[in-house]
Amino acid sequence: MIFGQDYKNRPQSGAKIEGSVSGKVLDRKTEKPIEYCNVVLIRQRDSSLVGGIVTDAQGNYKIEVASPGRYVLKVSFIGYDTRKIDSVFVTPKTPNVKIRDIYLADHYQRLGEVVVKGERLGEINNLDKKVINVDKNLAAQNGSAMEVIQNVPSVSIDVNGNLSMRGSSNVTILINGKPSGMVGLNGSDVLNQIPASSIETVEIVTNPSVKYDPEGTSGIINIVLKKKEDSGFNGMASLNAGTQDKYNSSVNLNYKSGDVNFFTNYDNRFNSMEATSDELRRLYSLTLDTLLHQTGEGKMKMNSNNLNVGMDYSIDKNSSINVSWQFRRFNMENNNNILNSRAAENQDPFLSYNQLSSMERHMRSNELEAGYKKSFDDKGRNLTIDLSYDNAKMDGSQNSSQINIYPGTWFFFPQRSVTDNSHSMIILQSNYNHPFSEDLKIESGFKISSKKITSHNDYDIYSVTLNDWVRDDSKKNYMDFKENIYALYTMLTGEIFTLRYQTGLRFESVRTTIDVPGSVDEYVNSYTSLYPSIHLSKDIGPGQELMLSLSRRVDRPNNRQLNPYKTIDDPLNIRVGNPKLQPQYTNSFELGYALNAGPSSFTTTAFLRHTSGIISTISQLDPNNPVVTITTFENIDKLNSYGLELTATHPLFSWWRINANGSYFKSDYQSQIPGQNIDKSNYSWMAKVNSMFNLPLGLQMTVMFNYNSAIISPQGRTEKLYSTDAGMKKDFLNGDLTVNMRVTDIFHTLKYISETNGVGFVYNSENIRNSRVAYLGISYRLFNFERPKAKEKREGDDIDM
Repeated sequence: MIFGQDYKNRPQSGAKIEGSVSGKVLDRKTEKPIEYCNVVLIRQRDSSLVGGIVTDAQGNYKIEVASPGRYVLKVSFIGYDTRKIDSVFVTPKTPNVKIRDIYLADHYQRLGEVVVKGERLGEINNLDKKVINVDKNLAAQNGSAMEVIQNVPSVSIDVNGNLSMRGSSNVTILINGKPSGMVGLNGSDVLNQIPASSIETVEIVTNPSVKYDPEGTSGIINIVLKKKEDSGFNGMASLNAGTQDKYNSSVNLNYKSGDVNFFTNYDNRFNSMEATSDELRRLYSLTLDTLLHQTGEGKMKMNSNNLNVGMDYSIDKNSSINVSWQFRRFNMENNNNILNSRAAENQDPFLSYNQLSSMERHMRSNELEAGYKKSFDDKGRNLTIDLSYDNAKMDGSQNSSQINIYPGTWFFFPQRSVTDNSHSMIILQSNYNHPFSEDLKIESGFKISSKKITSHNDYDIYSVTLNDWVRDDSKKNYMDFKENIYALYTMLTGEIFTLRYQTGLRFESVRTTIDVPGSVDEYVNSYTSLYPSIHLSKDIGPGQELMLSLSRRVDRPNNRQLNPYKTIDDPLNIRVGNPKLQPQYTNSFELGYALNAGPSSFTTTAFLRHTSGIISTISQLDPNNPVVTITTFENIDKLNSYGLELTATHPLFSWWRINANGSYFKSDYQSQIPGQNIDKSNYSWMAKVNSMFNLPLGLQMTVMFNYNSAIISPQGRTEKLYSTDAGMKKDFLNGDLTVNMRVTDIFHTLKYISETNGVGFVYNSENIRNSRVAYLGISYRLFNFERPKAKEKREGDDIDM
């Protein structure tokens, strides 16, 4: 028996004190802190509620007590056994009671020979961070990281795979807290390569602290991959197949013995996709109004192979190292047929032709990581050092030709583009935590990153006379892009009068260089910036928390936006970069309220973002050929975006749980571009509803509905977008074998419709993909030694008061 005080020291009735009951909650198996755990203090005499709180990121809790007495402490969290600690005595002599660390165990109940296991929350909500448990998202299983993120609250994805959060497309993607080398080439390609089965959680950070890179003005999406550390040899294998030639498989293995842990995983994906497009351009700058109509169909095939091998080693009880190597290979083919017709308003076409193109792309990347962690005897004091290097190469070619249909003069005009690109990045970073007391600590660190991208694009024209390809050096596109970033940050975390705070400052020095071989121009941009952040939180009642956060973020132009050469894959739609682009900066403010009441939770967040120097796409007609649209990038003046986000989780019945998320926001654009004065405002909203069902016979089912209202851009508007997905799974062989099925876009409602307005033209487009797909998959746990064993005594007997 453990006592908060001598049992003989009875509390005096009616006395007033300034006391507290505090402690920490940990996972019994991993010994890691449990965040958002509900802790309630009840008066033992009449069972009245005295106070309650949810644990912080370190698992700590502290409940204020105003009068002496005998209390009961109740600790609960979904997926864990509830713990109840009786006879907690608070007296004038010992008003502040410190409870020994409380360990919660996974919720297993043995009913005869049947084991019922509690489930983790599908989503944990906080003001500035949401943690989504991918295992609970049945509507994304069998799929890729792209489909997982598509079902994440506040996030939407357009027809080209571009992500946006709360209406802003400036989102940073991290994998295990680090940028990926492949992301530097194409973010959507990387997300399509990562299978959902290899993802542990997805973290959504809308207002990050200075510890994070400031890149991404609307926030950070961090994909945390699975890595087992159980003793012995164990693993899991999965195989999935979908309609329309979609297949993927994966194997994850782990072996831990003593101080060494080895892990490896391999996955591959084979995917095909068909799409149609319908685009209409009205040109008003010619003598006679002209319509340019393009209808197209395309088919894409891609396959990827990923291998990851690593090791963790504990040097001693306070020091450990880890090393890992990851190899990725990605291949893609794309074939398109576009029918072009040109006509005067209300007239038959006077020109019609087919534009055929075939493209193939091959990517390979290697990534090496090494890390060291040193923990000191002082609790919470530690040092980490991480080094990573990645190298990626991409090569490919695209053949295109034009076949005339009307007015009858047939011609064949083939051309080819050849690509050879490379990307390399090295990152060195370190972080040091130093606690001064339980309520005060400082955290400091540095980060050095160096990135280099080489882009070589050549163009060939087929010569009928020579019966061979001839290089056209006038269209050659070579560019070398370098970016070096040096960062220092420090952050202070503490508590004053029950107000928790975290404040910090980050300094960054950036140098960007663009070198165009064969050109006398070299574009250099060097600048320094400060990025402050403040996070405040205060408990205002049992399970209730009020939070305020402020931060400054940046979006730096990437190599594609800076490349000064024209891309001419489609002769009627030319894109060209702008090497003079400057970074755009955003000041972000959030005020939120969170309520955790047992199995239910509710979070509301009001947010405001002010962005200056917005990087935006601007389309104009080519003055030398008015039927051609040229799209480039410009820094326009400013954007103010503000709104409200609501998230709620509630079990309607013991077998039906609903998670709903909605955002309502307004965007105000103000800018001037050549020939246009932009002053636009628009109200937009998005909603995601996820229903989770525990059905008879051990079946689990999820139905997900996504809706995005119409949203404006500086030059146009994108129409509403909505879809419904569903998934189901069942376990066999005591949970070792799982069979799952899901269907995406059940009602085939996904249509990407947009309009762009410019001087002398209006451009409307509609794109549809074969998004309705059915998947069937199986997974099997190999050498699984994690099945629960019968306990000799009831859990919790070791902590009685």
